[in-house]
Amino acid sequence: MPKKLIDGAVRGDVWRCNPFAIRVATDPDHPLYDERNELPLDDSLARNVAANGVLQPIIVARDDDDAVWVVDGRQRLKAACAVRDEQERQGCAEKLLLRVPCVLRRGDDRRLYGALVSANEFRRDDTILGKARKAQRMADLGASVDDIAESFGCGRDTIKNWVALLGASAPVRRAVEADKIPPTAGYRLARLDGAAAQKQALDELLIDGPKRGAARRATAKVKASKATKAPKTKTEKPKLGRATTKLMRLAKRMEKHCAEQTTVEAKRAADFCSLALRSAIAELIGSGDLR
Repeated sequence: MPKKLIDGAVRGDVWRCNPFAIRVATDPDHPLYDERNELPLDDSLARNVAANGVLQPIIVARDDDDAVWVVDGRQRLKAACAVRDEQERQGCAEKLLLRVPCVLRRGDDRRLYGALVSANEFRRDDTILGKARKAQRMADLGASVDDIAESFGCGRDTIKNWVALLGASAPVRRAVEADKIPPTAGYRLARLDGAAAQKQALDELLIDGPKRGAARRATAKVKASKATKAPKTKTEKPKLGRATTKLMRLAKRMEKHCAEQTTVEAKRAADFCSLALRSAIAELIGSGDLR
């Protein structure tokens, strides 16, 4: 493999460390203390790290005593420690144990704490429809629902709701994107059949406002209005009598006989007889003389 992978790129210091070798500041007076240290372990993140490793490097700093402290990536580090601990408990080989990528950050306490803040405050969450499109893209590439849920750190039902939202009408999707209705309301409206029904329910929801159960009431109202429409009239087929049934069976047997004929003349004669028999049956049924 060539040393230079990207034109103009320079080599940097990226370590791959035992996650337990990195310290986390738990003293509120420490310059790198962050109250998010107290957050519990995210099980979905730990499962993702176990499957894919730590994809985003952890930013660390070294103090005067050569101790390495985490600047950014506390939750990733916590998940990596849990995964590594489980690997060691199962007797995993040393070369297969999880290591985390780390980037060393230099500077005084003020600059390091500024990096801690900047690494988190400038992140922008993806929209629901953005996540839905990515989930659909993963499915198109062959990923299962479980794989997609693991990548997003959520449940199977959430993934199914996201993908269902992609099938909603354009007004519903635009309302979700503009935060006019919550995503949960969008999921419910997407289940209605047809763009017209979804638009009607959306209008009802926007009039009702962001009240508890508003989406449920709007969809129920649309379904009720569709149910009150005049049902389609079904044309009842006339009941056939025993004589008619026997003649119809005879006609089917004659058709089968036609198909078994080998010569052109015999097949033509059989077809004519079959057609004549069916025409006679239809005429008798229509006149009411045959039941």
